[in-house]
Amino acid sequence: MQDKILLGFLSLYGENTSYDIKKMMESSTNMFYNSSLGSINPAFKKLYKNKYVTVNEVVKNGRLKKIYKITKSGKAYFLEWMKTDIEMTRIKSGVLLRIFFFSLIEKDLRVDLIDKYLNEIKLMIVKLEATECIKAKNHETTCNFGEDTLRFGIDYYKFLYEWFKKYKEKQVSKEK
Repeated sequence: MQDKILLGFLSLYGENTSYDIKKMMESSTNMFYNSSLGSINPAFKKLYKNKYVTVNEVVKNGRLKKIYKITKSGKAYFLEWMKTDIEMTRIKSGVLLRIFFFSLIEKDLRVDLIDKYLNEIKLMIVKLEATECIKAKNHETTCNFGEDTLRFGIDYYKFLYEWFKKYKEKQVSKEK
């Protein structure tokens, strides 16, 4: 998957260093796909080996920088992947694992943990909505599907907030 993400960023934003792409990912795709330079750099090596990217090495401020650019075959490879059917994925969630075993801890602790989680969700909603406002203020109206994923994130966390609020109420009303 990492290789496709890198090709996608190069397709969207043109040639870039692995560090610059990592920074872009931190403010966009990091919400649903985590990456580190430790995984990005080997993926770029593989893409280069497969001739999906070219590398231009330049020295800037005394540092060697590798600037990656997508090739025609890299673009074709990426677009081929984009056109394949979207697979259903499993929900992988540490919080759901914890809830599965909640009956093993006392009710007050469950409620306290849920309260803390609700606060984390609220903070995430505020952060995402602030990102949306900044984009609106800067008049970034290019039809970028990144806006759709931002909206998905906001809606997703609002759903989580409502679900966990109801779940907390259920926990509080238990055993009264």
